[in-house]
Amino acid sequence: MLGVIKKLGAYLVEHNISGDELFEQWDSDSDGYIDGPELHKGLQAFIGEFLSPEQISIIIKTYDHDENNRIDVGELRKIIYDYIDVAKADESRIE
Repeated sequence: MLGVIKKLGAYLVEHNISGDELFEQWDSDSDGYIDGPELHKGLQAFIGEFLSPEQISIIIKTYDHDENNRIDVGELRKIIYDYIDVAKADESRIE
């Protein structure tokens, strides 16, 4: 799943999209959460990744800290921060 997070982070940087903007775009029903189908559609639309329901569940379980089976804006920010940490680690390995 780390590869998906890296691709998503790279997409956000390349297109200058903030986590909050991403959240607004993916939260299609405006309920304040990204559920499995919204995450699936968002990843497919933004980075071309078609993930299985099991893979989507893994992402949600990894970042869903309040265990409601949905991602809120704070949890989405955590995904983005993880990308930044991975990118920094990759850069330090290159140097």
